[in-house]
Amino acid sequence: MSAFRHSAEAGFVIELDLGQTSDGVAVVMHDDDLDRTTNCEGEVAEHIWADLVPCRIDRIGAGDVREYLEPGDPRLEPIPTLAQVIDLLKETGSRANIEVKNFGPTGLEFPRAVYSQLAASGLPSSQVIVQNFGASNLKEAPALYPGVEISKLSVHVTDEFDLFAVDTATDLGAEWTSPQWPITADFVTRAHEARLKIVPWTIDDPADLTAAAGLGVDAVITDDPTLADRLIGPKPSLKLKLVKGPKRKRPGGTIRPGAFVFNSGEGQSDPGARVKIKFSRKSLKPVGRVSKVLPALKLDEEYDTNFRVKVRRRAKKFGKFPVTFRFTQAGKPTIKKVFKVKVLRPRK
Repeated sequence: MSAFRHSAEAGFVIELDLGQTSDGVAVVMHDDDLDRTTNCEGEVAEHIWADLVPCRIDRIGAGDVREYLEPGDPRLEPIPTLAQVIDLLKETGSRANIEVKNFGPTGLEFPRAVYSQLAASGLPSSQVIVQNFGASNLKEAPALYPGVEISKLSVHVTDEFDLFAVDTATDLGAEWTSPQWPITADFVTRAHEARLKIVPWTIDDPADLTAAAGLGVDAVITDDPTLADRLIGPKPSLKLKLVKGPKRKRPGGTIRPGAFVFNSGEGQSDPGARVKIKFSRKSLKPVGRVSKVLPALKLDEEYDTNFRVKVRRRAKKFGKFPVTFRFTQAGKPTIKKVFKVKVLRPRK
């Protein structure tokens, strides 16, 4: 759940697989057994939910960064349930791509039960995609959970087989086709002509991510979403805008030159951008900080950077003085905006 929360709050779609206990509880589990990813053993479908409550996930990461956790490691976590995932999606407004496995004796009844649970939970179907390799596990989803999007998974056998998968997804009425990577330009053309969105699985290599983006896929399934986002994801666009306000003060008065930074791009910005003000200190002096560090900003989010500047009581120079805002972010040229302060002569 920590990984799901982190990814959801970063704006990613979380991808997960579901299995079912013998007493009908939907749990997040990729395999049909517990052996590989937890400190428990046996088939998921042969346990009741109470058996799984003490189990802990003892493997994190994938590929070269896979790590097994020793007993007592604070990163050990319980096996999540579908109900917990639904609560997270409601809280964060994020989306999930859910594969419903039908291991064990339940067969097709389990996918139906999951779609009914999702519908009964009140979670908007716009926040869910259901995916599966078997068309029979998907075809009833729209009727049981109206509005949910469908993604047809397929294994790469040959390029011709990939093209056949497009026809299968189309016949099913799916919105997405999810082929195993690699795919060809012909596949992309065929899928887009069929008005299918393409989300290949599972791409972690930088060169492959760049190649997928070059082919024009609509999304990717990856174990490293931050890498994918950095390479091919939507980019942020931060802008600095001055706030209008009083600009005339006599000696001893305080002015609040303000500006805000807003993100008009589609990607989330990295934290650490900085806004700093600079001015002549002969007539003006700062009140508090002259520099502020920004948090990460999502689309249409903004961050106010208000400062306080005081006109010196013994100021001897009067007229207009610039307060320059300097906005810096990694890899981008500095943006400058000037807020002009007019220092008035003291009253006689």
